[in-house]
Amino acid sequence: MTRPGTDRLNACAMAIAALALGGCATVAAPDLARAAREIDTMRDRTITCSQPDRCAMSSPVMAVATGAANHLTLLTNGPQALAARIHLIRAARRSIDIQTFIFADDDAGRLIVAELVEAARRGVRVRVISDQLNSPDNIRMLADLARVHANFSFKVYNPTFREARTEPLEFLAGALCCFYRFNQRMHNKLWIVDEVAGITGGRNIENTYFGWGGEFNFTDRDVLAMGPVGSEMQKSFDAFWAHEATVEVGQLNDVAARILDEVDGRAAPIAVERLRYADGERVGLLTARAQDAEWAQRRLVDTGMQVAQASYYSDTPAKHQRGRKRDASGVGRDISRRISGLIAGAQHEVLLQTPYLVLSEEAEQIFADVQKRAPNVHVIASTNSLAATDSFVVYAVSFKHRRKYMRRLGFEIYEYKPEAGMRLESDKPYLPDGGIDWPGAGVFRARRQPLPVDLDGKRRTLHAKSLVIDEKIGLIGTHNFDPRSADLNTESGLIVNDAAFATRLAENIRSHLTPENSWVVAPREPAPVTAVTEPIGAVSASLPVFDLWPFRYATSFELKPGCAPLSPSAPGFYDCYTPVGDFPAVKVPMRTLYTRFVIAFGVGLTPIL
Repeated sequence: MTRPGTDRLNACAMAIAALALGGCATVAAPDLARAAREIDTMRDRTITCSQPDRCAMSSPVMAVATGAANHLTLLTNGPQALAARIHLIRAARRSIDIQTFIFADDDAGRLIVAELVEAARRGVRVRVISDQLNSPDNIRMLADLARVHANFSFKVYNPTFREARTEPLEFLAGALCCFYRFNQRMHNKLWIVDEVAGITGGRNIENTYFGWGGEFNFTDRDVLAMGPVGSEMQKSFDAFWAHEATVEVGQLNDVAARILDEVDGRAAPIAVERLRYADGERVGLLTARAQDAEWAQRRLVDTGMQVAQASYYSDTPAKHQRGRKRDASGVGRDISRRISGLIAGAQHEVLLQTPYLVLSEEAEQIFADVQKRAPNVHVIASTNSLAATDSFVVYAVSFKHRRKYMRRLGFEIYEYKPEAGMRLESDKPYLPDGGIDWPGAGVFRARRQPLPVDLDGKRRTLHAKSLVIDEKIGLIGTHNFDPRSADLNTESGLIVNDAAFATRLAENIRSHLTPENSWVVAPREPAPVTAVTEPIGAVSASLPVFDLWPFRYATSFELKPGCAPLSPSAPGFYDCYTPVGDFPAVKVPMRTLYTRFVIAFGVGLTPIL
């Protein structure tokens, strides 16, 4: 039976969709077939290496990866993580497969493209999948990538109206007519080389994830996995590559139209080896590092460890198909359920790091059950402050639920400071002579930006997604432990059952909890007025809307000079910590007002944040 208003909503969605499509230049099916033939004709088939190893560089990483045991290395430094990726590309002998949520047309993205094309010309099969909403919307760039080489293939996941560029009206139409399908994005991040060496974690392909951002950079974490677990990574990638939701860029309507126009006008593709960089000197230094086998041994192998057990898990590419039978591919083992099982089994401690502390109803219930079963389980959450976050809307919802997380679920919350993290490389402007550019470059989807703060220089935003249970089991992946990750996005992660590795991961997370890097969130110091404000605040926080009470249960605290760090539950906490307000370091009052507005009225957005 149709619910009242459903027919009107469907009609509205269809009208908007028709209007959106009417304003777009679409390509008929026969023309798509012609575009495919033209792409096949224009693709370069030259192979520059005749050796069996495809002239791959000698790599200690690949030597370890071909062994019988899994060897894992944490990648916590941005430039190091990018150099590791370039090293793997140059060491590839057979195949390079990449999944990414964001693929930006900046120095990091262009460097990776150039290296991948060079690998394809050596004879290595290269395949890339990027989520369509976060892929480059530079049609010329995608047209060039569609025909650059016979060994190079680029696909996008879940394209809206089968186009690379989603116009605002199309975005609205997609959200209205096909909510679950449109909202499900491929959030997986995976690099897998020769089926034996892979990287997974939080980093996308964009300058800010590798310490190359101009105003801010992400503090993130990957893991380099060398060994048999690579075959599990490969199976996951292959499932996405073969799925109907993943489409070759040359078969997107707007890209195919551009290719056909250029064929008719006899325009030639751009030579990617002459791409222009904003900081070519920095690119040169990093590629030299990636070529250094001694550096790879020291930083990518020696700093890692052999582990007892490591398994890669991924949601299926058809996660959005609610009510339908899930893929029978055998590799979509639902990372959300795996995470839930890990938390439910905790005996002593749950150490959680997420940029967006907004729990799903299922996750809340799991943590509540843990508290009932074992009240002494210590739950520590590392997340962003308002000054550090790249999404103040998500932060506002998290802020609204602070009391529940702390009182009911037993969370001890630390919020990342915008000045936290390591010193970053400089951004000296540099344009190499003779460089070229893609026409129209720079017109890309807007990235979320952190708020202005009282801080000189670059800022840091926490983006790592990791979990440690009892310092015995560690998880590094893409899952944000939020409703969107649980229900909409496809996610993935590496679960490691090894105490030594879990301890090392926990140490890295705890380094972000120090007073230099995070504020600690704690209940306000008891006072006579608390007896009045606390009950009112509790009722206000429980309301779905009109949560306007300004006196919150908890606030942020800073360690006083001369004191040692303490847990908020430790005796003497208030003697050693001073309150610094709900939103420390935020510079613009209007953004604080926006946050308060979302706290009051935006809780309904929780399922899709």
